[in-house]
Amino acid sequence: ARSPQQRKQNNPKEDRAAKARQLLDMPAIQICSNSVSVKTSVQEYLENMFYVMSAIAIDDNSIYSEMKGTALQFGLSLADSCLPLGDRDGGGGGGGADVVELSDNLSAIVQN
Repeated sequence: ARSPQQRKQNNPKEDRAAKARQLLDMPAIQICSNSVSVKTSVQEYLENMFYVMSAIAIDDNSIYSEMKGTALQFGLSLADSCLPLGDRDGGGGGGGADVVELSDNLSAIVQN
């Protein structure tokens, strides 16, 4: 027999992550003629937020990458934000012109 502590550890009612997984794994809900999927809605919301926040604060890109990793642990499949990796100091390791640097120097580029 399992101890009360073991039962509590395995009880989905006590585990917040298990509750979230249960919601994400639910089949789509039919509302009138619309089908609503909790998982798809959460994925779309997170993709939008990651894109917006990465565009606003490109220096925090590593934080959003960690958050995406957490989302993967919950079985979410998030699209790439298609924004440049790195930061304003050039720490991205990518080759070629940095999009952020180009946008910062746009007026000088246009004048030339």
